[in-house]
Amino acid sequence: MNDPQPEGSQGKLHRDMTLQWDPGTGGDTARVDVTFRRSQYAVTYHTDTSVGHVGRGGRAGAYLIAFDRQGQRWRLDFGHFRSHEQAKQACEQHYAKGCDLKDAERERRW
Repeated sequence: MNDPQPEGSQGKLHRDMTLQWDPGTGGDTARVDVTFRRSQYAVTYHTDTSVGHVGRGGRAGAYLIAFDRQGQRWRLDFGHFRSHEQAKQACEQHYAKGCDLKDAERERRW
């Protein structure tokens, strides 16, 4: 089954080009709205420093979750990094480049 992919061109960002991070117990989050030509997405960048990720060689995960107007959930992983600060930098770089979602994968709910 072919799912429509989020648009891949650079989005119009509704904020300045820096993410405002909210600290959490298992990592940090930063929420933004991104508009492409025809679609709007609510995007949350995450850094994961929970035991499950840090236990894998002491690495911090970085990824985003995006919801479109229909409520479909998309995920894009950036990988694992040596430090929490590097994970945040990966998210910030992706955002600064326009929040390209073309490689995001639709998450299925069971």
